[in-house]
Amino acid sequence: MERINKVVYNIPSLIERGQELIYPEKYNEWEKCVKKSILDLHHVEEISAALDIMDVLDKGASMEEAKVILNSQGHDDISEYMVRNIVFLFSNRGPEFWEETTIGEMTIDEKQIIESQKYQNIQLAQMYKSGKHI
Repeated sequence: MERINKVVYNIPSLIERGQELIYPEKYNEWEKCVKKSILDLHHVEEISAALDIMDVLDKGASMEEAKVILNSQGHDDISEYMVRNIVFLFSNRGPEFWEETTIGEMTIDEKQIIESQKYQNIQLAQMYKSGKHI
């Protein structure tokens, strides 16, 4: 019960930490993602692991450095997939991270999804750089 209380108490800080690293257009989805994580306590750990990677990417780390962090976090296959997916969806450099951490060849559909996310991130970056978001 103590762990559950600690996790629930930590949810607002996880939401806030993520919002410091993502575009405002993604805030609602981020909040939903974090709140859903309390349904399974392990997912909170994956949110935290993804935030660690998102943070270093936001600070300009290389993809190789981010990949080292992912590999050092001790995930099983499912957990690693979830962390990669969270970074992909929310990090400004998520699509590139997904490409860097993919094992094997991607399908055409996967490549199209990645390109679409890259395009969306470019559009958002340009909008915030130009000040059109105000």
